[in-house]
Amino acid sequence: MLEFCGLHVRCQCPVLLLSSQACDFVKKRDDTVLRVVWNGDLRLIHTGPKGGSARRWFFTINGKECSDPRTIDTQLHVSDSDSNNHRPAYVEGYCRGITAWDVYVAWNVGDVPSVQSVYNIGDSETGWMATVRIIVEEVDVESADTVIV
Repeated sequence: MLEFCGLHVRCQCPVLLLSSQACDFVKKRDDTVLRVVWNGDLRLIHTGPKGGSARRWFFTINGKECSDPRTIDTQLHVSDSDSNNHRPAYVEGYCRGITAWDVYVAWNVGDVPSVQSVYNIGDSETGWMATVRIIVEEVDVESADTVIV
């Protein structure tokens, strides 16, 4: 489900469907940064012959990961195949260099490239039986610079 936030400076997109966790946003100015937040639960079950499983959850903005200052992501590594624990998660970050225009912010799950040779992909789930949220906010550079190192 996509929720269009129009010309607001802050937007919350509550998501009920696991298959589509994304948010449309209109960024008004070139000289601002985007603050993105994902709040919900994550689950990873170990599967396969290797000693553990790993998955990575990450934001994309207009189909690309943020690179300035860094990617906005989190990872889970598990070795227990009997556990089906859904862990609460809160991921937040700032992204510079996004021009003013329509912005498509998505929450994704994928491989952990640095460990895929020794870890399985596993069985991952994003959000379960609860509303998860994507929050997108346009922030002045001066405000963001106090928190971006």
